[in-house]
Amino acid sequence: MNILLCSGAPRSTRVRDFLRTRCDRLLETAGAVDLATLRADKIDWIVSHGYGPIFREPVLPAYAGKIVNIHNTYLPWGRGIMGNVWSYFDDTPKGVSLHFIDAGIDTGEIIARQLLDLPQDATLQSSWDLLMTALEDLFIARWDSIVAAHGSPQVQTRLPEIGTYRSRAQSLELLALFPKGWGTPVAEVAALGREYRANPEAFERTHGLVINPKQLKQADGSSQEYTVTLCQARVRTPQRETGPGAPGLEAAEATPDDKLDNWLWVNDPVTRRMFKLNDYIGWGEHCRWYEALLKDPDRLLCIGKVGSERIGNVRFDRRFNDVWEVSINIAPGWRGMGLGAQLIAQSIDLLLAKKPVTRLYAMAKIINGPSIASFKRVGFPVKSPDPGFPGLERFDPGTEVFMEKILQPLD
Repeated sequence: MNILLCSGAPRSTRVRDFLRTRCDRLLETAGAVDLATLRADKIDWIVSHGYGPIFREPVLPAYAGKIVNIHNTYLPWGRGIMGNVWSYFDDTPKGVSLHFIDAGIDTGEIIARQLLDLPQDATLQSSWDLLMTALEDLFIARWDSIVAAHGSPQVQTRLPEIGTYRSRAQSLELLALFPKGWGTPVAEVAALGREYRANPEAFERTHGLVINPKQLKQADGSSQEYTVTLCQARVRTPQRETGPGAPGLEAAEATPDDKLDNWLWVNDPVTRRMFKLNDYIGWGEHCRWYEALLKDPDRLLCIGKVGSERIGNVRFDRRFNDVWEVSINIAPGWRGMGLGAQLIAQSIDLLLAKKPVTRLYAMAKIINGPSIASFKRVGFPVKSPDPGFPGLERFDPGTEVFMEKILQPLD
């Protein structure tokens, strides 16, 4: 087997040394490749590691599924260059990915990806180093299975998350705002991102940089529409099985593996409109909240699944004694299927098996008809809360309804 390593990365030694042990001949280039040369050299696989030139036809169709890119972001976030810089500025997931190269920029099928927790006291350079080490580890661990065609690559357009893309020009302009360059503490990048999200217009006036222009100028002078979606989930029509033997809805306690889906759901535009606070919740903030929630004995998060698909969550928060507040969030693509009541009922069973409960109550915005209907179907009538009911400092009777299910009368 002959492999071509296309590299412009400052550190390719480890990947190069590994590939030498896995092939008959290893060639290397930092320049453009052409099909005639690839065929003359009898190249079987191409590995791209920090490589600048773009693969084009006729190379792409001739080597479809044979060009592997080593990318230091958790795709689909961070397409383009300087993904780790944008992951702090946007507060999006951090990690590494292996993917096949197609005609788009970092849009090919994902072979493997790994979320990473990076230290908050890192610099852009030290975070990049940590990402590259993890990326090399992932590549070395997965290479043999890639060649053997084991596993099922993920088509990015079928992922629930949409992700982000920034151009080289945008990335260089952002990096220019930091005098220390790659020595900049990531905390400073994150703070600038919060400044932007708080008031984009003021940020653009102060720093002279338009982060998300509606039109992105291409090298040939043409314009391309694009949107930076940060954490927007793709609304898909689920392929739900029906008939005998089809998987039904099952609720279970949340685990760390459910963290990403919950982040997507909580930032869904419809969900944000139903919350008391409507601001974007960054990945770092969500991770801290989620990890604390899983450890808190006074909270329980349940995840609903249909087969392998996560379809939503129900959360319980103990407000006083054995009285718990309940909330529900159905994933965008699974709304309107009548699953909310069933998920609430199963989640209540999980709570009762673990905790003493006398009353359950929920608050929902008046405009949130589906949520209200789901609670009504499992015995939560809309009512006026009892005077002096603890926890009602958050209740707004002008915009919300109060619903309650009494399991045992309070003394």
